[in-house]
Amino acid sequence: MELDTKGLRCRRSVLRVYNYLKRNGPAMTHEIASALNLSLRTVRYALKQLVDLGIVQKTPDITDPRRYIYYLTEEAERKLPQD
Repeated sequence: MELDTKGLRCRRSVLRVYNYLKRNGPAMTHEIASALNLSLRTVRYALKQLVDLGIVQKTPDITDPRRYIYYLTEEAERKLPQD
């Protein structure tokens, strides 16, 4: 299912991941997947969409550079709605 938000089309899972980051702050893929009861593949897809749109940014985890921490950018407020 797709939702149209201010002319921006995205899947429901993308909005769920966005809302999770908005409420909980920076997180890793596995944390988001566990909290939202989504597959890692779905969360990775959603995060890639959000990164490509400039809504989410990722930085390597200092304890394990193979992992990334995802967080909302300043653009997020302009591009996607409040809860």
